[in-house]
Amino acid sequence: LVRFIQDNTRIPVLGHADGICAVYVDKAADGDMAAKVVRDSKIQYPAACNAAETLLIHRDVLHTVLPKVAEELVKSRVSLKADAESLAV
Repeated sequence: LVRFIQDNTRIPVLGHADGICAVYVDKAADGDMAAKVVRDSKIQYPAACNAAETLLIHRDVLHTVLPKVAEELVKSRVSLKADAESLAV
């Protein structure tokens, strides 16, 4: 279906690609802004093939940024799965 639409339209269309959509939060990121960007990338249009599936946070800001991001996601009813180190935060 996606290929048909791409081949038969006059407007740009994002097509499916193999792989996962990840968001990376760098150690230089502002925590409040990161929380908003991550939340939007996950819930703004979750049916889209480019909705975030994986979140990677630089270890240096794990304890300061992850709580803000997790709070935003949980408020939006997003289920979180994490490694042991992240769960401890």
